[in-house]
Amino acid sequence: MPCVADWLNNPFSIVQGIFAQNVPNSDWEKKVTEYFKEKLKENNATNWVPSLNDVPVHYLKPNSLVKFRCMVQDMFDPEFYMGVYETVDPNTNARVYESWDSFKVNDVLEVYGILSVDPVLSIVNNEESYARRDVLPLGKFTVNLSGCPRNSIFTEHLYRIIQQLVPASYRLQMTIENMNHSRFIPHKDYTANRLVSGVLQLASNTSLVVDETQLEQGQLDATGVHNVTALGNLITWQKVDYDFNYHQMEFPCNINVLITSEGRSLLPAVEEDFVEMRKNDPESVTADDLHRTLLVARFLSLSAGQTTLSRERWLRAKQLEALRKARLQQQKCVNGNEL
Repeated sequence: MPCVADWLNNPFSIVQGIFAQNVPNSDWEKKVTEYFKEKLKENNATNWVPSLNDVPVHYLKPNSLVKFRCMVQDMFDPEFYMGVYETVDPNTNARVYESWDSFKVNDVLEVYGILSVDPVLSIVNNEESYARRDVLPLGKFTVNLSGCPRNSIFTEHLYRIIQQLVPASYRLQMTIENMNHSRFIPHKDYTANRLVSGVLQLASNTSLVVDETQLEQGQLDATGVHNVTALGNLITWQKVDYDFNYHQMEFPCNINVLITSEGRSLLPAVEEDFVEMRKNDPESVTADDLHRTLLVARFLSLSAGQTTLSRERWLRAKQLEALRKARLQQQKCVNGNEL
């Protein structure tokens, strides 16, 4: 009987032995999988298997059994190969990967396998679920903690506590720099034939902490506006539109969102208004328009002795911008020259 050292340190010998005993049959791969599943159930054997997440690769023995906790980040094109190749018998039937149809993008998995220097690509199919009514996610509730101290370590300490309570978390600092230069949604790189990850490509049930206490004065460019819109879609609709260059593909998500802010967060309210403005007049409403409206809203708040933006000030800023643009439209031509 194989001992622990055999199946843990030299799993290939086990595979070869099972293969030799069952070579005429077509289910030898199934028997290999069943063998290791049974071994891992015995006496907390899963704790004996080293994890690639915790142990550096150069400390691990090549061709030994290892485990790895990961998230499905991309779905590669199928790679076909023969499970068995017989040079002596040309009539031997060849056999493709076990069908794994229960995994999908953004799932978190703990994978057991044999450590090798050769890369392995897996095939996964999308089997969609999430409690939804049409496009509305049911039961999702975003929490906004207002009154958080500005430019302090309060939010950092709060996030560290959350990290200890949940299996997966991510802290997104809302700064002008991050908004304008980070890529929030994944995009397809057709040259490398891979999906390049984005900030909002998160595993299901991840706790996303959005820190608005870091917001400072500055201008959002086109990328910043696009990122704010993507974040608003995640909060409101629990979906992220992945960028495939020629088209957008909608991926439902299941993210728990906590927003920390000095005052009440206006992220969903501002984002919704901007989207509606774009729908009504997509040609004239740009990133600069959003920046100007936010700037006016800020000055209105300061003139009233307020350091945070309220819903009333935001609506008043929109009204003032609309009046200004209307006056410009009326005086479009002066002395026959267009302004």
